[in-house]
Parts: sequence; C-alpha cells; structure tokens
Amino acid sequence: MIDTKPMVSVIIPTYNRLAYLKQAVNSCLEQTYVRVEIIVVDDGSTDDTESSVRALIDGPWQGKVEYCKQDNAGASAARNRGLKLARGEYVQFLDSDDLLLPEKISLQVEVLKEAEAATEVCSCYGLSGGFDEDLASMRRICIHCDQPVDYVRAMAKGGIHAMQTSAPLWRRDFLLSQDGWREDISLGDDREYHVRLLSKCSTILFVDASLYVLREHSGPRLSDAEANLPRLMSAFSALRSVVSVVQNLGEWDSEVYDGVVRSAKTLYVNLLQCGCADSLVEFEQWIASITQFDSSAKSSFRLLLAMFWGRKLFGVRFVRAVFVMLMSIRKSLS
Repeated sequence: MIDTKPMVSVIIPTYNRLAYLKQAVNSCLEQTYVRVEIIVVDDGSTDDTESSVRALIDGPWQGKVEYCKQDNAGASAARNRGLKLARGEYVQFLDSDDLLLPEKISLQVEVLKEAEAATEVCSCYGLSGGFDEDLASMRRICIHCDQPVDYVRAMAKGGIHAMQTSAPLWRRDFLLSQDGWREDISLGDDREYHVRLLSKCSTILFVDASLYVLREHSGPRLSDAEANLPRLMSAFSALRSVVSVVQNLGEWDSEVYDGVVRSAKTLYVNLLQCGCADSLVEFEQWIASITQFDSSAKSSFRLLLAMFWGRKLFGVRFVRAVFVMLMSIRKSLS
C-alpha cells in the first residue's frame, strides 16, 4: 500500500561532529512518523565523517539517509544546499549536535494538516541541557505566541531562544518562496532567518509540548572575551537585518528599541576587545542612525553612549578597563 502521508525532509548540516551526528540521525530514525527523508550535508568535515556515514548508509541507514559533501562554507550554506535537495512537503532543520524527540514530527504534521487554512509553520517548546543530563532535569526553552509578529518582536528584543532552529516545522513551498539562510552570517543566523521568514507568515501554529533537545556544550559564544572579529561582525549583520525587518513591519517602538540596545551593548563590548577601530566606528554610526526615541532614561542606552564617547576621548583600553570594573562592582553588589 502506498503511504499517502506528506513527506518530511530533515536537513542536518554537520562539520567534524561524527559522534553527535549519529545520535541526531538516530533521533530522526526513531520518529513515530515514518515518512521522513534525512539529508545530511557535510560542510567539509576533516574527520572520519564521510567514511563513517557512507558505511552506515550501506548498512543500518540504507534507504533512509541521503549524504552530500560540500567545501566548507558554513552551516547556513549547508542548510541551503539541503533545502535544494529536499523533496518533502514539510522541512525540519536540525543541528547535528541536537535531537528530535520521538513525537516531534508526528504531532506537528497533524496540527498543520488539521488547520482550516494553509499555514506556513508550526512551532513548539524544546528542552536545553548538557549532553549527560536527563530530560527531566533540563529546562524548557522557546515561547508560545499566537501571531508571527509577536515572535518577531520577542526575538528583536533579544529572546534568542524564542524560536530555536529545531523548533519549527516549515512548509517547503513557503521556504522556497523566500530568500534562504544568509550565508554571510555565522553568528545569530537562526535569529535572523526566523525573524525574516516570520515577518512574511500569515499565521503560525503551536504544539504545547517539548519536542526537541538543544544540547549545551563549550564553544564560541557572543560573550566570550576572545570572540573573533569576523564572527562579531557577522552578529552585527544579523542584528542590522532584524532591525530592518522590524522597522519595515511598523513594529519599531521604544520597547523593541530598548531590547535592541541591550543586545547592541553586549556586542559593542566584545568589539572593543577586538580593538578594530573601523568596525567600532561603523557600529557607532549605525546605532546613531537608529536612535529615534528619547532613551536617555534607559540605563543600557546611557552606558552604551558613555562607552562611545569614552572610546573617542580616551581610547579602547580605557573603556575596557572601566567596563570590567563596573561589571565587577555590579557583581559584588548582586
């Protein structure tokens, strides 16, 4: 008997994460929804990923997993490549170190199929914790909003887990009608992508359950003191795109603005540590261009403005030293 259920394409970009990748793929194979194609896009791995995955495809993964390898171009490029290969009516993105829980696809497909009108996306809650942590002790992430614009506002204000990469199940025809993942963005790429797509959505559905696992591990973070300049400028590009979308939607108000300033402050502190004068000037000019509200009463804006002028008058080292001192005092008082 021919299975008439809609196919779901799971796209998994990977780079030198073989052990985690196997677990991610197995979590897809263990879905209660069986009509799933799994597309692994290897972004130029230099470990044993290719030989190991091809051996698995000749064995237990045969007929269930498609593998392709590209030159290293970043996760966003790998996701775009996977989307071109996808044949499913729905698309699920999954990072290679994360997991789908068994009912994830089944519950979201059911909700999308039962909707009275065509809906572009269905989201859900997730769980976040360490690799050895049991599900019961993990914290719930993502939020439930009734309208796409509410997600846009939440993410613009800095809600990085308002909709995480693995949360939504998308209609493929909708994704193909929009611009893909920004391949010039490596930090904040999921936030930028979701804000841009949700701004074009008419409706959104939600499953009130935790259906995936975001696994935490050590790695580069925006708050790291040694964050490199290309990644920080990538985060800057993502923030600029988010602001542009919000402004075009007519949702640019003082509440959203203050959230953007808080994100900008963290980013600026890290740019100061890189010490690239041209990047700092570009960032300062952009902040000045979006200052449309009287935010003088907001502590985040006052601190950011003080850092701007401090850098111009006394240099980068002085501002960094003052900021570290202020954060130390704040921590001791809390």
